[in-house]
Amino acid sequence: MSEIPLKLLFNFIFFIFIGFSIESLSNTITWQVNHAPPVTILKGEYKDQGFLDKILELIISELPQYRHEIIVSSMARSIFDLKKQKNVCLPALFATDERKRYMTFSKSSIAHPSHRIIFNNNKILPFEKTIALDDLLSQEDYTLGLDKGRSFGNKIDAIINKYSSQTNIHLQSSDSPNQLLQMVKIGRIDYTIAYPFKVSYYNKYNHLNKNNFKQYKMLDASQYVIGRVACPKNPWGEKVIADIDVVLKNIKSSPLYFKKMGSWWENEANSPEFIKFYTEVFLKN
Repeated sequence: MSEIPLKLLFNFIFFIFIGFSIESLSNTITWQVNHAPPVTILKGEYKDQGFLDKILELIISELPQYRHEIIVSSMARSIFDLKKQKNVCLPALFATDERKRYMTFSKSSIAHPSHRIIFNNNKILPFEKTIALDDLLSQEDYTLGLDKGRSFGNKIDAIINKYSSQTNIHLQSSDSPNQLLQMVKIGRIDYTIAYPFKVSYYNKYNHLNKNNFKQYKMLDASQYVIGRVACPKNPWGEKVIADIDVVLKNIKSSPLYFKKMGSWWENEANSPEFIKFYTEVFLKN
């Protein structure tokens, strides 16, 4: 065989291989998740039983036209990759104006209770069911414990920053999802700010039959929040989000979706307040 036909054959095979590789990449969704129990649980006794784990499983099952891979990543790394317009997606993220500059968001994929103020159940307190965080922080008899660098949204962050020079705010660095609740339980701090399902996970993880915590809603926060699938703001991301929106429209009103989303906070999920939010906000956005 002459040299020229050999080169042509090589080039033909090379370009076919490249074509298949590009198509394979464009048809692959790399889902990035981090260990944040009980939203996503990547290890331990309840591995893969987080409520977002279950929702992602439902979404993936309705997207057979894509190849799916799930990888472990930190939130910081995921944000970095999306800023770099890499073809990765997160199953639920809060859609802020800043993030919309470089991310494409789906319709709402998840809804859950907002942050609560968590005290030890044994502490006698003069509060009703709802507390203004601004008023609470001004009372220096109570010590608040938080993880360094943790954000609770612009409004709550601004209130915390207002009192940041006070000695009644304890900041720590920890990789443990349970450490601050443990500190509340043993009395090293008076209270922390956490989602109510974090308390459910703490109790179940530690096999506790007794609830050791009092939970207070914050006047400064919405009662419920929604998250959305986030992909890069590029043609690939916009195509994936369009397909995901079709899936969400078809499945998120189902009893199965509701049940999986409300796991780890079943009592509140079935409350009249959440049912109203679910019907009037979540299903319409």
